[in-house]
Amino acid sequence: MSTYAAWWPALCIGAGLLLVGTWLVRPRTSLLEQRLTGILTGDRGPGSRRNARALLDSVASGLGRVLGGADHVRSRLERAGLAPDVQMFRTSQAVWGMTGFAAACFVLLMGGSSSQSGPVGATALILLATGLGVVLRDQVLTQQATRREARMLTEFPSVADMLALAVAAGQGPLGALEHVTRLCSGPLSDELRRALDETRAGTPLARSLTGVARRTNVMAVNRFIEGVIVALERGTPLADVLRAQAQDAREAARGELIESAGRKEVLMMAPVVFLVLPITILFAVYPGIAALDLNL
Repeated sequence: MSTYAAWWPALCIGAGLLLVGTWLVRPRTSLLEQRLTGILTGDRGPGSRRNARALLDSVASGLGRVLGGADHVRSRLERAGLAPDVQMFRTSQAVWGMTGFAAACFVLLMGGSSSQSGPVGATALILLATGLGVVLRDQVLTQQATRREARMLTEFPSVADMLALAVAAGQGPLGALEHVTRLCSGPLSDELRRALDETRAGTPLARSLTGVARRTNVMAVNRFIEGVIVALERGTPLADVLRAQAQDAREAARGELIESAGRKEVLMMAPVVFLVLPITILFAVYPGIAALDLNL
């Protein structure tokens, strides 16, 4: 019994906190509303599946009320190219948090006999693992948005040049966008293709392009969208605007590459200072030390 004394109270406390939190954040709906919701949504599966789904939804709602920032989450989901469903993201955060909770419990179970931290330390480990799972899911979303925007920035000069060539060849803005989206593949092409789909559905082209600028956080793309909208509204030469923006994007990418190389200059010198230079000094000094030993 003494082998379980280190983790059994912590597991009981963690399970109790989870049950209390679930009860506090669960939706206050009547039995009639729950039955009608199941009938209208067509969810007539097993009761365990419905209960698990309700538990995840309750925890997701609680996370949304505690963490807040629904608009910021929706913006990052759009930047990452995902559906802007904040509730679904909160549900995934709840799943990650429960996974961290289960992993901490498993670690305590496996190392219970050798753990000397006591119930307080085990409870802290459980809470830390649960919070780490929630935060890690948020960081993964941020990384997805950042990587997608980096690919979009890399793709932008080629797309702008192709649009400029298509417009200079006599195609209109809509035809040029259709031609480029057929030939290119990438996050920026996907956003332009989505704007074209909205335009075919009846939305004005300027408004569709404004939606592209809203869903992205790349300054070059936003300037590109603004230039295209101004050219459409005022009749300015679109080809010259696109060429200038493509050149500006290449210059900005070149400057960012030089700046990144300058920041990593010290890091690149680390192998030389800590590996190559000590070995060179050793090879230079060792023959003299050996000769001194022989003379002595």
